Amino acid sequence: MSSDDDAHIPVLRGVAGPAQARRSRNWRRLGIVLFLVVIVLACLGWLGPRDATARGATPDGSDVTVTYPLLTRSGADAALEISIEDVTGPVTVQLPRDVLETLGLEVVTPRPAAETGDKTAVRLTFARPPAGELTVYLHGRMPTRSTLGPVRYAVKVGTGGEPPAEVASVRTVVLP
Repeated sequence: MSSDDDAHIPVLRGVAGPAQARRSRNWRRLGIVLFLVVIVLACLGWLGPRDATARGATPDGSDVTVTYPLLTRSGADAALEISIEDVTGPVTVQLPRDVLETLGLEVVTPRPAAETGDKTAVRLTFARPPAGELTVYLHGRMPTRSTLGPVRYAVKVGTGGEPPAEVASVRTVVLP
């Protein structure tokens, strides 16, 4: 560029030259574009909480669908939905104890017939549903001081008196 092209760029004499002013202008424009990209992504719902679905089957052939939080934030509502089809007997759902605490899951619907567990897992046993299909809802609110990052856990289901077997391995990412 010639010195005539640089004449219209306002600069403070002795502080910055026209080349530095152009660089600063370009960085400012890039920052504004990146800021607008973040705003558009947030408006489209791509940066907020969202759910995902995993499918599996028990050893006796019952189909299981698990809907879980894929992305969540501290203080947000959290829900885990486990649907079991073609149930022939009592159903046992097993989840890691630390996941229930991390996701803040406190309420179980319908009420289980029995709750058992140890230091690592909680087992919820439900009577055989009359319609042959059972949907278990676990919901609560994420703790405000939850650990950030990915949380991986296995959802285990057993039907017909069989011990729980892993039907889905899922991951929830806790964002700040």
